[in-house]
Amino acid sequence: MSDIPLRLRDLNISFIGRDKRQLPIVSDINLTLRRGQPTALVGESGCGKSLLALSILRLLPKEAIVTGHVIYKEQKNLLTLSESAMNKIRGTQVVFIPQDPVSHLNPTLNVGYHFKESLRRILGVKGQKAKELTHDLLQQVGFQDPKTICKRYPHQLSGGMAQRVLLAIGLAGDPEIVIADEPTRGLDVESQKLFLEQLQDLYRNSALLLITHQLEAACKCDWLLVMYGGQIVEEGPARQILNQAQHPYTRGLLNAHPDKGMQPIPGQPFSFSEALPGCRFSPRCFQVTEICRSGLPIPKTGENSVIRCHHAGC
Repeated sequence: MSDIPLRLRDLNISFIGRDKRQLPIVSDINLTLRRGQPTALVGESGCGKSLLALSILRLLPKEAIVTGHVIYKEQKNLLTLSESAMNKIRGTQVVFIPQDPVSHLNPTLNVGYHFKESLRRILGVKGQKAKELTHDLLQQVGFQDPKTICKRYPHQLSGGMAQRVLLAIGLAGDPEIVIADEPTRGLDVESQKLFLEQLQDLYRNSALLLITHQLEAACKCDWLLVMYGGQIVEEGPARQILNQAQHPYTRGLLNAHPDKGMQPIPGQPFSFSEALPGCRFSPRCFQVTEICRSGLPIPKTGENSVIRCHHAGC
């Protein structure tokens, strides 16, 4: 098994607008997911985090244009695989854990049937063996009475229970890559903590990408990616960034946290419909200079970090 099951190189995502022109959204993404190194992706709503996740799985709508390389196990570019080949990877080798888990379960089918169909497709397991495996998977995520859970329908599950059901289904394929998109949204504090602990423990041998708004969740990961305006503006060891952020936007996120006095970042989030010649954060940045407005910052690689800023570390 590869220690680096996924690399993104020069990944770009655009959408075709009503005027038939391409609107760039996610730009120049380069990242590496390593086995056993949980990675968090943080940023404001609408910055492109979920689009990035869906592009890896090739689940974006037909209006999306994705270019670059999504290299799986140093061998395959997922963007060039046939749909049938991708179907063999989704849900087995690459697992996606979505926001709003209840809406991702069929309301007309009980939990047991969801497992029945998933195990048949992923492992080719049926009958009594499938039931036994279903109960085992549900117990792994903390359900003490899996037989009762199997009889319940999605509307009979709390948000935390539904998220654990999806977590258990994902375990069936023993995935190499796990992408969790805001998995704790809508859960109470205790359920959030429990789910994140289970997520990292159960997928400890996988490459995990956790998309989150919560810095508390991000600090539990080993590596941190900070996204603004469709670009990764800072990355490095999570604790290093959270304790000594270099990019002005990252500092703004930290200062907006309740522990820092909830100081909001001034201005409005970046609008993708407004092309800027320079740094996308420049209209809101307290360190802005003329070069920021006129020149696109090139990522600067440090000893253990990457920063996209003209005044990195200042």
